[in-house]
Amino acid sequence: MESTRLPVIILVRPQMGENIGAAARAMLNFGLTEMRLVDPRDGWPNPRAIAMASGAAGQVLDHARIFPTLAEAMEGIDFAFATTARGRELSKPVHTPATAMDMARAHPGRCAIIFGPEIEKLGDHFEERLGEAGFFFPETKAASMRLNLRNMWSRLALTRGDVRILHGMLRQLTRR
Repeated sequence: MESTRLPVIILVRPQMGENIGAAARAMLNFGLTEMRLVDPRDGWPNPRAIAMASGAAGQVLDHARIFPTLAEAMEGIDFAFATTARGRELSKPVHTPATAMDMARAHPGRCAIIFGPEIEKLGDHFEERLGEAGFFFPETKAASMRLNLRNMWSRLALTRGDVRILHGMLRQLTRR
């Protein structure tokens, strides 16, 4: 596939530089080099991303483009696939990676594959309320506690309904 026909990889609000670097390495293993980053949490450039990317740093990370929003990162993209680790009760069709790439090859336009947070608003909600309650103590451990909490949320197989229930429970528990 010519380079303008290869999928663009878009990482939305990646949490750690190491994740960006690992994604760059995986991309290069498949001959993909165009990465777009949406509002990376730890800023850019990121030395941890470069260290993790190893040989992919020069071919992928050095050319990565940064965008403040997903809408802006979609510049020049005709269609995109959003990724998920599991099937959901979604109204949109779900495709395997192989089927998605067959579709990308058949489509005349530019394709992107989007990776990003699914239950991030829930994590924000819990983090905010737990912060107000004094959970992140002592301050020297607060950053690692927040990271552990985010990692826990990302491992849970929550449906949209589950997320709505958890938001509602948290609102009730914190009502004054």
